Amino acid sequence: MAKATAATATQRTAEISLRVEEEARKRAEAERALLELQERVKPRGFTPAQRSRFIALMQTVPKLPIHISCNGPEACNFGGEIESALKEVGWSVSGDPRGVTSMLVPFFGLVIVQRNPEPSASLIAILEALKKFSIKAEYDPSLRDGELHLLVGTKP
Repeated sequence: MAKATAATATQRTAEISLRVEEEARKRAEAERALLELQERVKPRGFTPAQRSRFIALMQTVPKLPIHISCNGPEACNFGGEIESALKEVGWSVSGDPRGVTSMLVPFFGLVIVQRNPEPSASLIAILEALKKFSIKAEYDPSLRDGELHLLVGTKP
């Protein structure tokens, strides 16, 4: 009888241990999913160090007139950060007083448009600088006149 009780206790201990391990795994998965969700909904923006580095990168780039458009509060705030950094190094930014205007057609991410058949050194430098901060930006050669347009869309 004592052996049977000990065996039952050992079996129950093993079952409880398995349940504890399973709950710990589920908790870790839930925490990871929460962190991923928080990252997806976090507004885009430069840290002070990223802003300084972006400014340093943009100081040596040939400056072209640039127009920044956005669609939505988060996009406009991020567009405003980019505008502020570009103005600090002497870029001419058009638009409303912040250099950011709302767009009627919503879109996602960042798109840089240059009205030129070949991307300029300025455009390439902006794309490369944004990539260094894990900010995905695309080039759209659909317009042609030498001015850069930065379209700041809703965060994907």
